[in-house]
Amino acid sequence: MAVMNVHDLLPLLPDPAVLAARCRAFAVLDTVLDPTAPMHMYQPNWREGVDLARMENGSGDQWGIVFDPAGVFLHGFDHECDATPWREDPRAHWPGLLDGLPASLAHCATTPELQFEGFLDATVCAWRETGAAAWRCGPVTFADDESEAPNGFSTSSPTAARRRTRISPRRTGTGRSTSMRSVPS
Repeated sequence: MAVMNVHDLLPLLPDPAVLAARCRAFAVLDTVLDPTAPMHMYQPNWREGVDLARMENGSGDQWGIVFDPAGVFLHGFDHECDATPWREDPRAHWPGLLDGLPASLAHCATTPELQFEGFLDATVCAWRETGAAAWRCGPVTFADDESEAPNGFSTSSPTAARRRTRISPRRTGTGRSTSMRSVPS
């Protein structure tokens, strides 16, 4: 299984409206499968005019997508990857991770609800301003033996991924939110 980095991910991301629809679909699917154990969630109007999609797998990995009138901000955290902010004390983002984040979306990275102990735990970030034709990311680079997502983004086929995973729901206590967790078998 090959591992993807943010540069591989960007061309695969759909337009923001399609991404939001897929995030809502995951949340609905989680509700249908087990309403007591959500992992994926979608909060419309999380803030006035702003929607939020999140995933927390219960093992420390998570992602969040803020759908803001100014654009979309996506961040993810894989607790086992080389780019973890926890590799240093005090925590620090991987070099270049947030470089180039437009001022119109910079507030997303400093939103307290997306932070842990006052810090955005992120190993991957991408954004797309409203009206932009493509997704963007900071100028992150990795050596051959480094990765931002060793257990996260995978280039294996969806069929192979389904064979390697089983559904294991958990309760997050987030109310209407919904969730589903993939766990290696």
